[in-house]
Amino acid sequence: MAQITLSADRTAGRALAAADWVLPALLLAIPVSTTAAEILYWLWLVLALIAIGPERIRFELRSPAASIPVAIFILGLLGLAWTIAPWKDAFKHLGIFSQFIVIPVLFAQMRIHPNAARPLVAVLAVAAVIWIWSVLSLIWPHGVPVPNEPGIPLKNYSVQSILFSLLAFGLAHWSVASWRAGAGRTALLCGGGALLLLGNVIFVASSRTVLIGLVPLLILFFVQLTGWRGFIIGAVIAAVICAVAWFSSSHVRERVMSIPHEIERSIDSGEVTSAGERLVYWQKALHFVAERPLFGHGTGSAPELYRRAASGTGMNAETPGDPHNQVLAFAIPLGIVGVALLVALLIAHACLFWGSGPIHFTGQSIVLLYIVTGLFNSHLMTFTESKIYLFSVGILGGLLLSGIMDSPRQNAN
Repeated sequence: MAQITLSADRTAGRALAAADWVLPALLLAIPVSTTAAEILYWLWLVLALIAIGPERIRFELRSPAASIPVAIFILGLLGLAWTIAPWKDAFKHLGIFSQFIVIPVLFAQMRIHPNAARPLVAVLAVAAVIWIWSVLSLIWPHGVPVPNEPGIPLKNYSVQSILFSLLAFGLAHWSVASWRAGAGRTALLCGGGALLLLGNVIFVASSRTVLIGLVPLLILFFVQLTGWRGFIIGAVIAAVICAVAWFSSSHVRERVMSIPHEIERSIDSGEVTSAGERLVYWQKALHFVAERPLFGHGTGSAPELYRRAASGTGMNAETPGDPHNQVLAFAIPLGIVGVALLVALLIAHACLFWGSGPIHFTGQSIVLLYIVTGLFNSHLMTFTESKIYLFSVGILGGLLLSGIMDSPRQNAN
């Protein structure tokens, strides 16, 4: 019996050591390559589960921040029983719901992680490479290859703007905490990195949804630093930054001003536009939800419902994979029960990061940004954006629960 226990401990130790290296590689791959991220994701998950064991997972599940994501996966699994979707669509979307189980796994791994800073360093490293690649492709558009338009080396500008926004506010909080702790060089380095990333979001990877989300994030930032009197300070600074961006960037003006014109053209002539598409998608989604409000149409049902509702030409003939709204993306397959779990998830994660300190503040920013962007997109139901949220919350929440990284002063001691 002792030999079996010793062998199991060795296996768990080796799996943990491997998982500690695979996790940073996975974080590097998520914003860059879907195929590599998928392979590394399953490799990391298997290794982490072997290393952690069922006892630690059960311990983490006592927290709502960990148990609610698992409840979402279970509801998605049960949704196969009443789904109207073809099995291909159903299992594809079940895979998306299955990603939510990474939260308790990451919580447990961070508690026993011997190299807690390694995942954070990996994320900052890939962000630095992406930023340099973005700038070089703008300077030499014909000499530096990018998969999309110059300045956007990632899959799309939405992924780049979300990643850079979250890192910018995380670095900003760490800069302030480092300055207060007397680490001036670290403060300047983090603050400079935050400004460079934020500048890329505003002037290069200008996602309209994320640009809208920056306003409440800026207000939250100053509230976190100075209390509720910071609301006014944050609102004023947000207005100044918006004004500077507006008058200095024609790209920003075009992105913002095009919204009412897109809606007008869609209504008047039926022209296919991004804003007009969302109105059509939402109108149809509300009809789908009204048909089966309690438990929805089943896992993976949204694409099939849009296919059935397609008619004529233009936007009415389109068959999107999701309604481009986070609440509706849960309501269509899982009904009011699914929406209740979504709301509970966001509340639980907001409560997890309730407090003061760089990790608390960064976690609050992550949750707020996804709440705001969820009004116009279904980011928790897409491959890359959902992983950014889940791994960010899982890693930061795990570090917070473990007490490994609380502040620059604590880490220096």
